[in-house]
Formats: sequence, C-alpha cells, structure tokens
Amino acid sequence: MKRAKGKYGIYVLIALVGIILTASNPVSAGIWHVDPTSGNQYTLTDISGTWDQAEADAISKGGHLVTINDAAENAFLVGEFSGPTNPYLWIGLYQNKLSTAYTEPTGGWEWISGEAVTYTDWHAANPNNGQGVEDWGALWFTGTAGTHWNDYGHLHSGFPSAGLAGIVEVTHAPVPGAFLLGVLGMGTAGSWLRRRKTA
Repeated sequence: MKRAKGKYGIYVLIALVGIILTASNPVSAGIWHVDPTSGNQYTLTDISGTWDQAEADAISKGGHLVTINDAAENAFLVGEFSGPTNPYLWIGLYQNKLSTAYTEPTGGWEWISGEAVTYTDWHAANPNNGQGVEDWGALWFTGTAGTHWNDYGHLHSGFPSAGLAGIVEVTHAPVPGAFLLGVLGMGTAGSWLRRRKTA
C-alpha cells in the first residue's frame, strides 16, 4: 500500500497542477480584463508605437488588436481602458487600400481579424484622413465628448513621439498544454485510486 502511494502520488500532483493551470488560463504576464459576456480577454500592448508594431505585439500574445463587434463590447473596452492616461489606443481597424471598396476617407475599412465590419462608433466628422495619412483606427478619449473612434496615423504631425499602445484581444480558450496535463493527471490518479481500492 505504501509503495502504491509513492508510485502514484506524483500523478495526483500532476492532476492538481493541470486543473489549476486550466482554470487560471494564463495568457500573459500583463493585466487581462475578461468580458463577462463573451469570455474574451483584453489587455494593452507591452509597447507603444505604430499600428503595425502594436499588431505585432498582439500577435505575440496569441491574438490581434481588438475587433469591436457591437455597442456593448465597445462600452466594455471604453470603461476598462480609455481615459486621460490613454487618450488614443489602437484598435484592429485599418484601411485596406487594395480593397475594391477603398475610397478616401470612408471606404475599405476592415478588421485585422478578418471579421466583417458590422458596427462603428466614429467620432463626428471621422474618418477624415487628416493630412492624408490616417489609415488606422483608434479609440479617442475626447474629454467632454467621451470616447469614440478616430482614424489616425504615425505620419500625422500630431502623432506622439512615443507612439500609441493598442488593445489586444484573445479569444477565450483553455491552454492546450495545461488542459492535456490535467486530463493525463486525472486519468492516472483515477487509476491509482482504483488500484488502491482493490489492494
């Protein structure tokens, strides 16, 4: 009996570790905000820069710059991220100049995720392609007028030298490695318990 405990005890430990990792579903060392409706997770990029640099950082985290599908998701993101500290934040909207729908300033806008553009929240008179260089979407905290979308670009004369952070979106899913670890551990722990009963 004591030998059985020693032999199979490690599998109980594996099961517990797997269950904990699966439940916590860590996707980054940053602070993640979970939308209670969709379960999707959001955080800010670790870097501030151009839209392309922010998207590259989002990909490194397992996602993309955020796709905003409706007013509820937009309100959630505004409440979690927008304000005086981050007056501009990149989102996953960009103007595809190769699209047959491309015209300035309103045509050819697409989500980097490939999802259809079914909802927008442009600020008044936007998009406007200011200075002819605004081809990417951003949340814009205007102050008294609240937060809305603006087209922006790193070649604009008003673009901050430090660049902009972006909002990363990761679709909620269990971490595969942790999930498999939990299944393996639970299976072997079950085997150990069955043997214990018959011993």
